[in-house]
Amino acid sequence: MAPGLAPGPLLMWSILQLGAIALSAWRVPLAAQFPQPPEFGAVRVLIVVQFMSAALLSPVLLADWQMGLAALCSGGTLLLVAAVLAAWSLGDALPLAGYLAAWLICLSAWMKALGGAKWRMVAAGIAAAFSAGGPLLWYLGQDLGSVTASMPAAYGPLWPALVDPRFPWRGGWLLPGLFLLAILCALTRAQVLRQTRH
Repeated sequence: MAPGLAPGPLLMWSILQLGAIALSAWRVPLAAQFPQPPEFGAVRVLIVVQFMSAALLSPVLLADWQMGLAALCSGGTLLLVAAVLAAWSLGDALPLAGYLAAWLICLSAWMKALGGAKWRMVAAGIAAAFSAGGPLLWYLGQDLGSVTASMPAAYGPLWPALVDPRFPWRGGWLLPGLFLLAILCALTRAQVLRQTRH
């Protein structure tokens, strides 16, 4: 095992994803009007679990490039398993796998940009609230009848993957913008650290 790989976070990441796939495979309806048969919703169920668990586990799951690569490989593989369960073609699943990869890289860059463990935990909480909060607010608004059927991309990076999982990149500028901002912060922090060492 490489020195950068920690089995605990990867095991937790995999168990959460396998649980999401199992719910769909066992045809557990998660809502009143859930797609029939329920396994057709496997990709959407899994992508929610992947976005949320990646955000919550990011301080340990994406601590370095080796852990990030292992998380990306396992997440992409299980996303393809969910796509097979949902009767998707490989071409339908690849854009969503790329979107998941962008989310993991973005979180990893944020973890690299933030120095201490305390700030990484704060960033993980903000990322989890941001990715789940928008769809949750939209759902509550729909349930209470206070919002229209459309939802802007400002509600979080998870929303485009839920609305159009075969083409999540149509969802707007939000995730690519966060990605570029995270990379910029990481590069700036690395430059500042190099200058303080000399």
